[in-house]
Amino acid sequence: MSGPGPGPGGEGELPGTPTDRGAPGAPPATAASVGRVLLAEDDPLIADVVGAVLGEAGYEVVAAPDGAAALQAARERRPDLVLLDLRMPALDGWAFARAYRDLPGPHAPLVLLTTSNDAAEHARALGAAEWLTKPFDIDELVAAVDRNVGRGAE
Repeated sequence: MSGPGPGPGGEGELPGTPTDRGAPGAPPATAASVGRVLLAEDDPLIADVVGAVLGEAGYEVVAAPDGAAALQAARERRPDLVLLDLRMPALDGWAFARAYRDLPGPHAPLVLLTTSNDAAEHARALGAAEWLTKPFDIDELVAAVDRNVGRGAE
């Protein structure tokens, strides 16, 4: 389930290291990609599925297994959208959002990925554009990303 708000680690990868994810076997994203999505998600299965699906949809996906790696990736890669799990090690989604907003702008919209029953409240509190409640529908995920990439940065 998703709603509007007001406003990975695979084998052979170092823990805490952001990775570029796309469809398995797909060529690396190029300047022709639809947009760059930072995926901050500590569940490797979710990260792999989301990376593959968004890669197939033409997005460049930079996956980070925790909030600290996501913050590093946000500094270095300047995403067009951040998909943010709230419960992660090393820096949770709340702390990531505060630290991300402290970085020089512009800032990409945030879309929360959460199991919380209070997703709408969390989205409002973090200034997120939208939220998806886990488990989410893949079509809803792609639609949320499509709606929010290129919405303009803050």
